[in-house]
Amino acid sequence: MKKVYTIALTMLCIVAFTNHLLAQAWVQKTDLAGGWRYGAVGFSIGTKGYIGTGYGASDAQNDFWEYDPIANTWTQKANVGTGGRYQGMGFSVNGKGYIGCGDDSTGTSLQDFWEYDPIANTWTARADFPGGGRDGMFCFGIGTKGYAGSGGDVFGGTYNDFYEFDPATNTWTAKANFAGSARYFATGFSIAGLGYAGTGYDGFARSDLYEYNPATDVWTAKASCPGVGRLSAQSFSVLSKGYILCGQDNVAIPLGDCWQYDPATDSWLAMTDFAGTPRSGAAAFGLGNYGYYGTGDDGSLWNQDFYMFDPSFCAVTAVMPVIAGPPVVCGLAHATYTATSAGATSYTWTVP
Repeated sequence: MKKVYTIALTMLCIVAFTNHLLAQAWVQKTDLAGGWRYGAVGFSIGTKGYIGTGYGASDAQNDFWEYDPIANTWTQKANVGTGGRYQGMGFSVNGKGYIGCGDDSTGTSLQDFWEYDPIANTWTARADFPGGGRDGMFCFGIGTKGYAGSGGDVFGGTYNDFYEFDPATNTWTAKANFAGSARYFATGFSIAGLGYAGTGYDGFARSDLYEYNPATDVWTAKASCPGVGRLSAQSFSVLSKGYILCGQDNVAIPLGDCWQYDPATDSWLAMTDFAGTPRSGAAAFGLGNYGYYGTGDDGSLWNQDFYMFDPSFCAVTAVMPVIAGPPVVCGLAHATYTATSAGATSYTWTVP
């Protein structure tokens, strides 16, 4: 049963309530222990999250860190491969993690590919990515296999090719090309046996989204993200929804918005903006019922801060005049409006 509330509040009260809500949606956690960086890789395995590589200090890094969400602590693990990299790609399947490609400290694009065993805390070289050295790829894991494609190289080339990696046979297989334009710095995630990839840069920052079905090897265009076109955004999936956040726009202005994608309805909802500074080139992963996001470049600093996102909370800014009886607000039980005008204002909103 829905309840309808009408309340008169001063701007001070409204802002205070909204700040409380924002604090619940995004909760700052312990900074990444390895220090500030951008272009790192993130994924989760079991009950732990992982972030590693990226450009930090004065060169590309190959350190690798495990995050325990219960203890809110980072533990350093075995370094990745034989050297540093940034803007690589990474995913997890079958209880193992995978990192590859990207650029080294000299700007050389890499095509090597490594498998991480969290039980043994070891990295093992696997078959090189067959598309050649490149950075800025999208990737995701589905079932027992990993998928990666698009990206760019040091010669200015951009790609829309797409490959499947089978850990059981240590082989890469070319699949149907990504249905969007050739691009780099797109982002990808998977939900319920399907892959999703979109945004990125092909000469212009994009907001499109495509769904990949591995059973049919077919890409299908889906609803574009309502936010501005972006590149170097990050994404994760939790509770059968996908999330794309931050990045930078077509003129390199960092973004801080967050969007939820529902594959059941092929629709997007605006979520609470990221609580840190707007940024691009960060790392993210989904773990349990929450998303995690941190590091990255905000245009002034490279960061090492780290946040947990609770998708059950959301804040929406009202457009004056006040809208009474709004449509679904983030599709969630916890939402509020904030006003853009000063003084006391009456609001009517519906809480599921």
